[in-house]
Amino acid sequence: MNEPLLVEHPARRFVGLATPFIHGRSPETNAPQIIGPLWEKYGQFIEILDALPDRVDPAACYGVIWGEPEAQRSHKHELMYMAGVEVNADRPIGDLPEGLTSRDLPACTLAVFEHHGPITEIRRTLDAIYDGWLHEDKYEHAEVVDLERYDERFDPCGDASVFDYAISVRLKDESAAVASK
Repeated sequence: MNEPLLVEHPARRFVGLATPFIHGRSPETNAPQIIGPLWEKYGQFIEILDALPDRVDPAACYGVIWGEPEAQRSHKHELMYMAGVEVNADRPIGDLPEGLTSRDLPACTLAVFEHHGPITEIRRTLDAIYDGWLHEDKYEHAEVVDLERYDERFDPCGDASVFDYAISVRLKDESAAVASK
C-alpha cells in the first residue's frame, strides 16, 4: 500500500441515505448485507441528489462512516453508513425529501488511501490501514469519520477499479496531551 495523502479538510456536509451496520472488521459483520442494498436504494434517489442546491462535486459520491455514542448503539461494533453526496456546509440545508438525511462533519485531518481492485476486496485495504499503517506511523484514528470517495475511477464490478478510502487522524502525541488536561 502506498503512503496516504494527508489532507486538512474544513467542516463538511453530506446528504444521503443512512443506516446502521456492524463494521467489516467485526467477526459479526453484516456490512455486505447492509451497504450493497443501501447503494441500490441510493440509485432511486439519484435524480433528487443530483438536483440538490450547492452540491460540491457532481462527479463524486461518498460512503460516510461514523460511530454514534455507545449508549445509542445496538451492538458494540455498530457504526453508521451514509451513501450520499457532499453539499455546501456554509448554507442552510432546508427540508430534505423523505428518506434522506444530512451529516455535518467537523474540520479534521484525513489520511487518504487508494483502494485498487473490486469493492469486494475492501477488507484488504482496511487491514492494511488499521493493522499496518496506523501501528507503524505517528498518527492514530481520530474517530471522526471514515470516508469513501467514488468518482470516475470506480467500477463496482471491475478489477481495475479505484476509489479513495480516508480516515480521520491526529498525531499520537495529541491524544496524550488531550487526555492529560
